[in-house]
Amino acid sequence: MMLSRWLRGRHRLSSQPVHLASAQSKQNVPPGLPAFPVIGSAISLVSEYGDIPTHMREMYRGNYKKFMKAGQGVYTMGLPGLGDGLTSKVYVVSNPHEFLPVIQNEGKHPSGVLEALWPASERLKRRRDSNALFERGEAWKQERNVVQLNLLSPQIAKGYLPGIVEAARLASRGAAHSAHAFDEYAARVSFDLFNSAFFGRLAKTADLTRKDADPRDVKFCQDTLDGFEYLVPVVLSPLERLLVQGLNLSTKRFDAFCSKFDDAQDRCAEIVDDFIARKQRGELDEREMRSYVSKTLEWYEQEARDISFDQVKNIFFILLTAAVDTTSSIINWSMINLALNPDVQEKLRAEIQQHLQESDVASIILKRREEVPYLHAFIRETHRLTPSAPVNLLKNTNKALTIYGYEIPAGSKVLLDSYSMGNDAALVEQPEKFLPERFLPDMVEMRKGTAAEMIDHPLCSGPFSAGARKCPGSRVATFEAMAMIITLLNDWKIELNDPSVNTYEDVGTHYGAILQPKPMPKLKFSELR
Repeated sequence: MMLSRWLRGRHRLSSQPVHLASAQSKQNVPPGLPAFPVIGSAISLVSEYGDIPTHMREMYRGNYKKFMKAGQGVYTMGLPGLGDGLTSKVYVVSNPHEFLPVIQNEGKHPSGVLEALWPASERLKRRRDSNALFERGEAWKQERNVVQLNLLSPQIAKGYLPGIVEAARLASRGAAHSAHAFDEYAARVSFDLFNSAFFGRLAKTADLTRKDADPRDVKFCQDTLDGFEYLVPVVLSPLERLLVQGLNLSTKRFDAFCSKFDDAQDRCAEIVDDFIARKQRGELDEREMRSYVSKTLEWYEQEARDISFDQVKNIFFILLTAAVDTTSSIINWSMINLALNPDVQEKLRAEIQQHLQESDVASIILKRREEVPYLHAFIRETHRLTPSAPVNLLKNTNKALTIYGYEIPAGSKVLLDSYSMGNDAALVEQPEKFLPERFLPDMVEMRKGTAAEMIDHPLCSGPFSAGARKCPGSRVATFEAMAMIITLLNDWKIELNDPSVNTYEDVGTHYGAILQPKPMPKLKFSELR
């Protein structure tokens, strides 16, 4: 195999990171982009890459080439809305081994990416709703404990699988009808999948040919999709932060963001209120009784002490909107990669259909990695080449650290750019090609002891962050994505219907809260049975 020959030709290296020496390291000052008060490195970044939310991947890859070598090194830049201090400084590393001490020293009140989403926090504040999940401290810990009550446990997550699989089966029927606007379809799919676990109900919004979907649910999906488009652009705008947070004013984009999410939050409240009324009347079916919301309501009635019911409802809304965005991005990029790579599509379909002869979809999802290696390799390669979150780890150091000889002060923001490292030709052969084979077990084994084994580090494996603030719904979200990929592949042949797209680089992107393809290429679905 070409990949294995390439790996055998690499020098065997220690798995420990190489600490680079330079004149700058002796001064303990990392290299980096010029950064100025308030605007950070915006001048340098915009002049070189243009609109950052549109060119996020290019920005990180470009900086990596300037400051990194085979995943080694550290640099700084000023990222307004994300960094710290007057110049919004962020320390960027690409070696996951070097990032581990940051996670290990998170402290009592750990930080996470949600803290950077100040427009979402500000909107809640102006509604007089709790924004604790976007903060740090004891209030965050209280709400986080509620969030993870019925999500984190593997056993609980498995209990949601029958509903997820059924929702995927129903959603798949609408794929061909929505092939021209697949991103909107993927948002509805994600809503349906999460609803099956969250409320124990089949929302049936994905298939627009159905007549029994609630149009208010369809609007919720569209509002969420539209609202998220404004999020990171507003986060990265120092002027809008000054006007909105500093002066308590507003901007056109912030108002549009708030309007979309206000409507979505009101719809979520309607669904929750109806669910509670039906629960009180004893009208919930067995699946609804086992749902996340039902179990959390029972916990609240029996054990809640220091949290209000309005906070619980607010948590429900945040979870529902987040589930729509992240899962839809994974599904979108998966379909693009399958359509662009028919040989990969055939290999993956063959593996899935072989197992479906004696198992169901839920059983395939629960199989060990070794039993369905190509499925897991496909998901990992999708994250390497077309990640939903090119940067999914942004943490504050709780104490001073030394990375590659540079002193990182306590309280600094440190970011892991595993995306650029995973696309470095010094570590990955033909990184521009979509090759799931590179993540099959024998290839992973061959990388051990080489510099290239960095790409197999758990911190680089998915978009869900890590540490105390890892996405609590990551297991459920993974189940959802796998259920939809398996079902669509078993039902349809997936092709591109867009002559302008020949490689993934031809697909535009936009970073709203997650990196989404924009515009989404038109697809074609041909029924297999």
